Amino acid sequence: MKKTLFLAVLTFCLLGTDAFGQQATKPPEKAGDAKLPFKWDLSLNMYPLVKTGRLGFLIRYSPNQKGAFRLSFDNVQFGKTKSAQYIGVIDGPRLDTIRVTTSTFGYGTQRIGYEVHFNSDQHQLYCGMDLGFFFYYERHNPGIAHTSRMYKLSANPFVGLKYRVLDRLSLSAELSGQLVYQLSSVIAHNRETMSDNKLWALSIESSHFFNISYHF
Repeated sequence: MKKTLFLAVLTFCLLGTDAFGQQATKPPEKAGDAKLPFKWDLSLNMYPLVKTGRLGFLIRYSPNQKGAFRLSFDNVQFGKTKSAQYIGVIDGPRLDTIRVTTSTFGYGTQRIGYEVHFNSDQHQLYCGMDLGFFFYYERHNPGIAHTSRMYKLSANPFVGLKYRVLDRLSLSAELSGQLVYQLSSVIAHNRETMSDNKLWALSIESSHFFNISYHF
């Protein structure tokens, strides 16, 4: 009786220790697990990179599995150029500077929005809305001495499909529409408005057609 009781207690201790060790050790995460702990992902927008050589990126924050907040930047660039016009001299090859023109410019697109998720194993269907802002300016001095400006405000509904290749790597395709209000103007050096244009437009675009996402 004592021997049988001793064996039972020993077996319980061994099995209990093994079970505890299994619970304390976190199982490896699988790509199809809908409860992966990654709340952030950074997506590279490959469409403008292939088309224009410029890189766009999108960052998402998912507080839960139902959706994510998103912020994107596309084609953001600032710069300054300097040009000079020269005149030739009749009695020699020397060139004299007659005018130096400088210009500054900047442009870019930013979007902020929210997407809703529908998960199924490694696949995810998502849809949502972005609010976008585009700006462009170009200022010349003295030269032709005017400033060009353009602003766009847009609402961008979208739908996309994401496939999780690995735990931290996904591929996605996205189609987006655009309802945009555009305001552009040209202002002379004396601050008088030379032209002023306003535009409403509705279009379908594919600026986020193919993304590679890293989850962290």
